[in-house]
Amino acid sequence: MSDANSRSIVSNQAGIHEKLDEIVNKHLDAEFKKPIAAHTQTAFDEVNAKVQAFSGPLILDSCCGVGESSANLAKRHPDALIVGIDKSSHRLDKHDVEYKQTDSGQYILVQADLNDFWRLAVA
Repeated sequence: MSDANSRSIVSNQAGIHEKLDEIVNKHLDAEFKKPIAAHTQTAFDEVNAKVQAFSGPLILDSCCGVGESSANLAKRHPDALIVGIDKSSHRLDKHDVEYKQTDSGQYILVQADLNDFWRLAVA
């Protein structure tokens, strides 16, 4: 017996879906039309301006939560600019209380939809 309360997975599908390749290729060929969230566009524009002005390495810390990982990355890589991204302003607000910024590295914490932020970064 497992400690988890998960149910067993039950399916009438015996193997790989017979149209898997067709379905995946259909989605790969389709344009993704979800609009970028306005708050993410604003956050990306602000971060992008700082990134463009920075001449060192860049590290993106996706789903950074309260920013502890971003602060630790900044300490380990003082020559880099760390961008911590999380969708929760509630979690990011805890950063100021629990994790103080130090002089041993540069990092930015930003609240954004991660999928939208990465789409903007790729573009």
